[in-house]
Amino acid sequence: MTARISLATEESSRALEILQQELQTFRPSRGQVLAYYLLHGEVAVFVISFAAFFFTQEGSTAREIATIILGFAALAMLPILLLNLKLVSRLWRAARMRQRLGLTEPLAAAFQAQRRKTWVFNTLTAALVGIGALFLIVAVVVPAATWNEIERSKAGAFFLALVIGLYVILGITLISLHYLRRGMERLAVVEGLRTTLSAVASDSPKEPASAVSVSPEDYDLIARIERDQIIRERYQNIARSKAGARTSGYVIQMGVEAQQGKSRLQAAERLLVDEQIVNLMADPQSSDVVTDPRGPRRLPVANTSAEIIFEVDDAARRVKIVGIESSAASRAAHS
Repeated sequence: MTARISLATEESSRALEILQQELQTFRPSRGQVLAYYLLHGEVAVFVISFAAFFFTQEGSTAREIATIILGFAALAMLPILLLNLKLVSRLWRAARMRQRLGLTEPLAAAFQAQRRKTWVFNTLTAALVGIGALFLIVAVVVPAATWNEIERSKAGAFFLALVIGLYVILGITLISLHYLRRGMERLAVVEGLRTTLSAVASDSPKEPASAVSVSPEDYDLIARIERDQIIRERYQNIARSKAGARTSGYVIQMGVEAQQGKSRLQAAERLLVDEQIVNLMADPQSSDVVTDPRGPRRLPVANTSAEIIFEVDDAARRVKIVGIESSAASRAAHS
C-alpha cells in the first residue's frame, strides 16, 4: 500500500487555497453550466427522435411524432449553441493558455482517470463527433453536386441554403458537445480533489498538531497546479507590463530567428526571457547589457543559459531582437 503524505493545518489550508484559486480562474458561471446541461438534453432529444424517425414505419403516428420532435430539436440547436458560446470561449482560452505556457501535461494522468469514470458518455459523444462531421461533409458536398440546379432556381437556392445552414449547425453542435465535456471534466478533477481535501480537513480534530493525509498522486497534483498558477500569474504580469511599457518605453521588434530560439526554450525559461524583454522596453541601456562594438548587444537572462541578442535604434525608440541563443553559442558566434 502506498504511504500517504501528511499535511499540517497550514499546508492543508494552502492546498485548499490553491485548488479554490484554480476553480475561480476557470470555473464557468451558473448560467454557463445550465446552458451546458441544456445542450446535453437538446442533443439527447435530437438523437432519440432522429433514431425514431428511421426505425418507425412510414405514415405511422410514431413517425409523425418523431418528425415533429426532430424538427423542433433541430431548430432549437442554434439558440442553445449560442448560449454555450461563452463557455466554449472560456474553456478554449484556458486550454490555449495551458498550451502556450507548456502546462497541458500536469493534469493528464488525473484527467484520464476522471474520463474513465464516464467512459460510456465519452464514447457516445465521441461517436457524435463522427456524425457531426458527416453533417458538415454533406453541407459541403450537396451544394457542389447540385450547383447547376441552384443557378436555375432562386427559390431552390434559398431552400438549399437553409438546409445547408441547418446541417452546419447540427454538425458543429454534435462535435462541440464532446470537447465541452472534456473541458468540464478537467475542472471536475480539481473540484473533486478540493471536495475530498475539504471533507478530510473538516473531519480531522481541530488541534494544531493534527494533520490531513493525502495520496502522493494528489500531493503531486496540488504542487503542479500551484506551479502552473505561478507561471500563469507571471505571464499575466508580463503582459500587463508590456502594455504599460508600450506607452512610455521602446517598441520591441522580434525577428524570426529570435522567435524560433525562444520557442526552443522551456516554459519557465521563456517567462524569464519575456521578463527581460519587458525590461528592455523600459530601459535598453541596463547595466546587465553586454555591449559589443563589433556587433549587436547581448543581455544574459539570469537562471537560464539564454542570451537576448538585440540592436537599439534610439531615434525610433525601437529595440530589434535579432536572436535568442544559449550563452555559449552566442559568445562563439560573436568572438
